[in-house]
Amino acid sequence: MLVGLVLGKLEHPYILRYIGSGACDESNEKNQISSMFVVVGLMEGGSLSHTVMKEMANTGKMLFTGKDSLKWGIQTAKALAHMHSTSPKVVHRDLKLENILVKVR
Repeated sequence: MLVGLVLGKLEHPYILRYIGSGACDESNEKNQISSMFVVVGLMEGGSLSHTVMKEMANTGKMLFTGKDSLKWGIQTAKALAHMHSTSPKVVHRDLKLENILVKVR
């Protein structure tokens, strides 16, 4: 699969480790495409969106600081810069808080 060839090249400290990909139904091309999956390393902290929503729900408890936010922004920028420096270039196309994963502290 082309996805595996591209993702397998993306070794970087701020990009999830690619493990493999496949399809649940390989009986024909349409079924193969609609049943594709990608397996990546586990990131137990969940999404950055989840972290922000927890912070907003727990007004009395500070879960992260402005320094944490800046660190996450810089790490995301470094990961994107790495993706854009590969050949062929990789473009995320769906960058949002839900798709940025954080480690458990």
